[in-house]
Amino acid sequence: MSNQIGGLTSLEELSGICIEDSLTIEELGNLIELRVLDMVYFSEREYMLVECLRKLQNIKNLSISFNALRGDLGGWVGPQSLHSLRVDGYCFFKLPFWINHLHVQNLSLLEISMEELQQEDLEILGRLPALRDLNMWLADLNYKLIYNRREFVVSAGSFLRLVHCKLRGHYERVVFWQGAMPRLTKLELHISRVVWSSWTGIPDLGFENLSSLLDLHVNLSGGDSGNPCEEKARAALRNMAEIHPNHPSISVGWW
Repeated sequence: MSNQIGGLTSLEELSGICIEDSLTIEELGNLIELRVLDMVYFSEREYMLVECLRKLQNIKNLSISFNALRGDLGGWVGPQSLHSLRVDGYCFFKLPFWINHLHVQNLSLLEISMEELQQEDLEILGRLPALRDLNMWLADLNYKLIYNRREFVVSAGSFLRLVHCKLRGHYERVVFWQGAMPRLTKLELHISRVVWSSWTGIPDLGFENLSSLLDLHVNLSGGDSGNPCEEKARAALRNMAEIHPNHPSISVGWW
C-alpha cells in the first residue's frame, strides 16, 4: 500500500486503511482531493498525522481510530469543509477552539471524547447550524470525579437541528429548558447517583421540555438491580413518559 497510495492524487474516498508506518502517513498527505477518510492509526508518530491532516483541506467525512494509543491531535485545525468527525481512542483535553458556528458551518455529526467540558462549550455546540448527531464521552482521566463542576443547562433555542444525542461519562446532570433541542428524537444520558436517588414524582431535568422526544435511554451511575432508589427512579421516568405528549419509550441501565 505504501508504494502505491501516494500516486492516487485524484482519490476522493479512502476507507478501512490501517496506518502503521511513517511512509504511508506521509504519502497520505498527498491525497489532497480526499473527501472521505476512515482510518485506524497504529503509528507512534502522532505529529506526522497532524501534518498530514493539515494538507487535507477538502475532507468532508473524517473518522480516525487510535489503536492502543492516546494520540495527539492538539495541533490540528479541522477544515471548514467538515461534515462529520469521528475520533475514537483519543481524548481532547477541551473542546477544540475551531469547533464553532463560524468555522464548521456544515458539521452535522460530531463524535468525540473530552476531559473538560464547560457550560460555554455546550453553548458553542448548541449554535452549530447543521449539527444533527452529537455523541460525546466526558472522561475522567485523572479520577477526580468532581461532579459539581459538571452540571449543564441546555437553553431555549439551542441545538435547533439536533436529532440524536448521546452525552455520557463523568458528570452529574443535564437540565433541558423549554425550547431546547426542538427536533431531538433520541437521547442517551448518564446520570449520577446523587441526582437520580432523590427523584420523586418526575425527574427534575426537563425531559418534558423536549418536544420531539421519542426514545430515552438513561444510565444510572452507581445503580444496581433491586435498589429501592433505583425503582423510584424508574417510576419517575415512567411518570414523565406518561405526561409527555409523545409518550417516549424509556430504557434504563446502570454503570
